[in-house]
Amino acid sequence: MQGNATVTSERSFQTIGGRTFYLATSGDDGNNGQSTDLAWKTFAASIPKLAAGDTLIVRNGTYTSSNSGYPNINCTTTAKNATSS
Repeated sequence: MQGNATVTSERSFQTIGGRTFYLATSGDDGNNGQSTDLAWKTFAASIPKLAAGDTLIVRNGTYTSSNSGYPNINCTTTAKNATSS
C-alpha cells in the first residue's frame, strides 16, 4: 500500500495493552491511574490492573509496606532503567 488510506469498520475494536498508567505516593487507589493527576497510590492496586504491553510510570517517592505483599521501594535509590524523577 502506498499513500494515505481511509479505513472504516462496521465493528468496534478494543485496544489491548499499550496503555500508560501512573503510580504516585500522593495518588489514590480509587483513581483510574491514567494521568499524573489520577495516579494510583499502591502497587497492590495498580499491578493487577495492568495488561501485557501496558506501562506503569512510578513517580518519585518511597512506597512502603502498605503495598500489600510488594516490597518497600524507594525510587531514589532502587529505580531501574530511568531516573527517579
